[in-house]
Amino acid sequence: EAEVLRAVWSLYGDELRPYGRLLRKRLAEQPGPRGKQLHHCTDSQLRAVCEISPSLRVQHDESGEGVAGEWSALLVSGSPTFVDVYSEVDVYPEEVWSAAKAYFEAVGGQ
Repeated sequence: EAEVLRAVWSLYGDELRPYGRLLRKRLAEQPGPRGKQLHHCTDSQLRAVCEISPSLRVQHDESGEGVAGEWSALLVSGSPTFVDVYSEVDVYPEEVWSAAKAYFEAVGGQ
């Protein structure tokens, strides 16, 4: 359970909703044999680990956004502030994109 909680906290830190598929990938990135072992478990096994944890609340995606049948493991305490990866709203001003374009064009020519 400690490895799963560490992975969930890590995704929270990146402002990513800890969907089961992302949680599995994050577990594989963690050092140590247990994280790698959990990475290879089935979706239902990982969800069961999350469901028995008193620190986590499993929520199924019923909003129609994302992948059908998707679930996420949310921390019982705390207020999540996740980035909406499906949003079409661009929060960055045009100057940011112009500067990024200029930078990549400059380093691309090297």
